[in-house]
Amino acid sequence: MGVIFTDMVGYGVISPSIPLFARALSASDAQMGYAFAGYPIAFTLTVLPLGLLVDRIGRNWLIVSISMFVLALASVLMAYASSVGMLILARGLQGFASAAAWVATQPLIARGAGPEELDSREMSVVTIAGGVGVIVGPLLGGVGQLETPFLINAALALFWGIAASLFLTRQGTVTPGKKPAVRDLLRRKGILIACLAIFCSCACFGIMELLLPLRLDRLGYLKLSIGMLFGVFSVAYVASQPLISRWIDRRGGYEPIYLGSLGLAVMMVLVIQVTRVASLSVIMSLTGIFSGTLFLASMFIVGENSKAG
Repeated sequence: MGVIFTDMVGYGVISPSIPLFARALSASDAQMGYAFAGYPIAFTLTVLPLGLLVDRIGRNWLIVSISMFVLALASVLMAYASSVGMLILARGLQGFASAAAWVATQPLIARGAGPEELDSREMSVVTIAGGVGVIVGPLLGGVGQLETPFLINAALALFWGIAASLFLTRQGTVTPGKKPAVRDLLRRKGILIACLAIFCSCACFGIMELLLPLRLDRLGYLKLSIGMLFGVFSVAYVASQPLISRWIDRRGGYEPIYLGSLGLAVMMVLVIQVTRVASLSVIMSLTGIFSGTLFLASMFIVGENSKAG
């Protein structure tokens, strides 16, 4: 899935460039935090309304196309951001584009498999595409000048936006029947635990994604080196998924969530204690594994509890 791949490249490409943005905009750590909060805020505020829109109108091809065109615009704005406010706007647009891409793409996968045939093999297409994007993003982010990775990602997004407009089927994906309300799902203990686990995992990565590059820059690390360290995180995240899946199949989702949360907490403490590349590489690898554990286990628990009742 080129759309999900491009979305995840756009998410990961920015990490190595954070110190460059801070210097170019003369921004403090706090100002950079405000700027990069634009993505998760926009994603959180729009993902549910967009999901309801997809359920209501079923025009997935249109929403996918819009998401890629908005991502292209956001990438260009980031490439040429001249103020913190412009960077906030770009990150907000990127968060909206990501929410639109995810909520519109997954029903297309489900429809392609058929309502009685969908299983993990079909949905793994999304996981693989996102995983490859997560790996490529930080590595691409370490290449060239500040604007280079963003212009490359803008070109990718523009290509997939045009492709979606021309080639995706116009058939809707509206599913008949009443769907459970979000508040009813959140009353289920398992779903609530899974959502909290995902929240904690994303919060930890968000803090690390912003502050670690700034710290490494002050220690003398180059942009390419920072990108490679985040690439190590991404490779470990993706490569560990088959083993984590077997663990979940054998032990259920709760044990991996508990151990993954503990491991991630330890890594967050250790990552600010070390300065050598070898030690940081080990910590980033383990952080990727624990983050992947929390994500997969949470998705498993959400799926199990959503089917119940």
